Amino acid sequence: MKAVQLHERGPKGPRLTEIPVPSRPEGGVLVRMLAASVNRVDLYMRDSGAGISHELPLVMGVDGVGEVLEAGPDSAFRAGERVILYPYDFCGRCRYCAAGDQLLCVRARIFGEHRDGTFTEVMAVPEAALVRLSPDADVRQAAALGVAWLTAWRMIFGKAPAGPGQVVFIQGAGAAWPMRRCSLRGWRGRGSSSRRAARRSWRISAPSASRPWIIATRPW
Repeated sequence: MKAVQLHERGPKGPRLTEIPVPSRPEGGVLVRMLAASVNRVDLYMRDSGAGISHELPLVMGVDGVGEVLEAGPDSAFRAGERVILYPYDFCGRCRYCAAGDQLLCVRARIFGEHRDGTFTEVMAVPEAALVRLSPDADVRQAAALGVAWLTAWRMIFGKAPAGPGQVVFIQGAGAAWPMRRCSLRGWRGRGSSSRRAARRSWRISAPSASRPWIIATRPW
């Protein structure tokens, strides 16, 4: 099968190569990749990769969406189901995983960083790293959800839980923009024409049937 592997640092490092189709590991699922997005991490791995334990060649790609090819007999997934990949291969046993904070797992291996990633035709993925995707969803949009959208979600509903009617301050646009663009879950944004665009507050309105969440900006 074809995959984009990183063989060396720099613009000439990524190469389209032929690699063997992986076998399904115990507790894992084989996923046929349908779409993958380019994350800033992919560029960092291409140009540096310093501080990240890995070996080359490495299949690139952090985020992606796919279709289940093969799952175990006791799996919650079935062949043909579409899934979003959560880009963490976490242990499920450390104190962070036990607390539901898998992002901080002490043994985590991130797709496209510590282990082969999503720029491939078929990928072996731990079942715990899969989330079902509606068959009506746009796979190209969904392919950007794994890191960018979850970063924003974690800020608003995880580290500093916010609810309808609350006003929160977001410094920087890196995670705010994905928050406004995630239309798959009904997120809708209205831009502000304020001259002080870098200083904004966000109002989270109560959900409705047609708009599960409405996020609007206004001048700070």
